[in-house]
Amino acid sequence: MRNLFATLYFLLSLIGCDGGATTFATRATVDGEDIVYGKARVQSGIVHFECVRSASGQCHYTVFPRECTSVDPSPASRPPACAPLPAERFALPAGTSRDVVGMTAAFELCVSHDARVMTIGCKEATVAHAAARASTADG
Repeated sequence: MRNLFATLYFLLSLIGCDGGATTFATRATVDGEDIVYGKARVQSGIVHFECVRSASGQCHYTVFPRECTSVDPSPASRPPACAPLPAERFALPAGTSRDVVGMTAAFELCVSHDARVMTIGCKEATVAHAAARASTADG
């Protein structure tokens, strides 16, 4: 389905239709040094994720659907439309980028320099919550 939307946006761009763009930037510094600096640009249904810098050498991205960001993050209280969370979770080496097709700007983005599991609001998941996610992903 994402590829269908990407093709549609591409065809519309050929005739001059442009849907605008939204840019997200996450930057954390300690003593003037970047710990993590990541960007995401949404345009025409394509999100361009870029890891500019990271102290660990990788930017770890967690993407949540925006409609799910105001709910209680515990799996038992999550509405069915918001399961499973997160929508996307991946890492990029510093200095690289990745495109994801078929997404809109309706998401919450968390970027970290390490692989810790994040919850809605970009908070570190508790051990019990992280274990529940891992067992849901495995099963």
